[in-house]
Amino acid sequence: MDLSGKLSDEENLIKNNFDEYCQKNYVPNYQHYLDNREFPVKIMKDLSGMLLPLTLPMDVNENVDDVMLGIISEEMGKYEFPLPAFLTMHFSRLLPHIGDESLREKYIQKYLSGNSVICGAYTEPGHGSDAYHITTEAHKSENKYIISGEKAFVSNPGIADILWFQPELAVV
Repeated sequence: MDLSGKLSDEENLIKNNFDEYCQKNYVPNYQHYLDNREFPVKIMKDLSGMLLPLTLPMDVNENVDDVMLGIISEEMGKYEFPLPAFLTMHFSRLLPHIGDESLREKYIQKYLSGNSVICGAYTEPGHGSDAYHITTEAHKSENKYIISGEKAFVSNPGIADILWFQPELAVV
């Protein structure tokens, strides 16, 4: 999509810098990540200083700039960025909703450093990915959580350190 003339100078700068970064660092390694089904840890660490802060609201009352997230998403799609990286950036918007302050800060910092993979478990039989109708629940029992419910699809569970299964709940 041609966005020339529609973006601010700052948005164009970020878009162009990310595009240049992808061409120099991601594209040459694309086949390796694809063949090995490998999460691009180095790429995410590189993005920690470049893009990750732009995708994360700092508290529950702040919104991420949807235009900027859209620009980043469009560029990631152009280069066929691995889905776990794409989803991690989108699910990061929920990090300020972690109820426990120390856990919230821990996982926000882990995300901002590029050391986090976040997965979503929203898709349920009979509801699709409609987060409003999720029936899965978590109940605290002593020092652990008991999760009850059924999922039809979970993104990136084998590599994630945070699992979102309800908009307001995370299992870390």
